[in-house]
Amino acid sequence: MKTENYRRLEPKLNVIFITTIVFFLLLIPFKYIVPETLFIFVSPIGESLIPQSIYGLLVIWSFSTLGLLFLAISVIKEKRFAIKLIIHKVGFVSKTPMTDIFLGIVTGCFIGISVLYFNAIYRGSELSLVSLSILELFGKVPLEILNILIGAPILEELVFRRLMISKIQYFFKGKFGIMASLISSTMLFSYIHPLLPELKIFYGLIYGLLYLLRKNLYPSVFAHAFSNLTMIIIIIR
Repeated sequence: MKTENYRRLEPKLNVIFITTIVFFLLLIPFKYIVPETLFIFVSPIGESLIPQSIYGLLVIWSFSTLGLLFLAISVIKEKRFAIKLIIHKVGFVSKTPMTDIFLGIVTGCFIGISVLYFNAIYRGSELSLVSLSILELFGKVPLEILNILIGAPILEELVFRRLMISKIQYFFKGKFGIMASLISSTMLFSYIHPLLPELKIFYGLIYGLLYLLRKNLYPSVFAHAFSNLTMIIIIIR
């Protein structure tokens, strides 16, 4: 396929992307209407039972696929392939990377510590189930812990901050675009998590603001990773 054909494909993908966002946003109210089993299934890991979100899997798979297509088209349009180009395209470029990383670490620790407060309020409820799940994972599936600390922060920030915020702002300019991108990405990020999605709105807003303010993924990825790490430390201490 010629480069011009790829250029013509991109606007169609943009329309598909926005339509997909609207579709998944419209599904969110159904969490409170339909039986919860349609949104959540339980996956056995060893002897533990870890809640998984069907909705979350569909969101991640859909936008990851679209993101890879956008990246491929972008690289093809440049007519060259280089690791530095891909790193730049996915948002890991900063004039002050150490400052952004430090900001992310501090913010992530703050978010993680705040869970201790919420745990006191929700003790015996869904958040306690999260704690139990993490403890079981820590003892039985070390690779899942690496996913929580590395894989999930990178993938989710690529999807919900870099891809989603950037594309929504491409369609809607100005302050409306900023608000629409922040709210949409935060809502979808929050509701891919099966337990206490309302609590995740707080986290999602902070991650989104970090990305919007710093214009790169370093702060939001490190904030995401260190918030997860801090929560694990608090839970297993």
